[in-house]
Amino acid sequence: MEVDGDPVFSHGGIVCTGETYKNAVKLTFAKGAELKDPARLFNSSLEGNVRRAIDIHEDEKINEPA
Repeated sequence: MEVDGDPVFSHGGIVCTGETYKNAVKLTFAKGAELKDPARLFNSSLEGNVRRAIDIHEDEKINEPA
């Protein structure tokens, strides 16, 4: 599914959206604040009460196991 051209991943409701910016790709998790994040993958939108996001920058190493 897409909203305004951005991908939306859902399973009984929105799970995650993807957005592209000049310097990053942002994956925003609709209920990210409810998720445990022991590997500290969330690095954006941390001040909100509901959403959390992961910004991925060019040439950034991805923590695949996490």
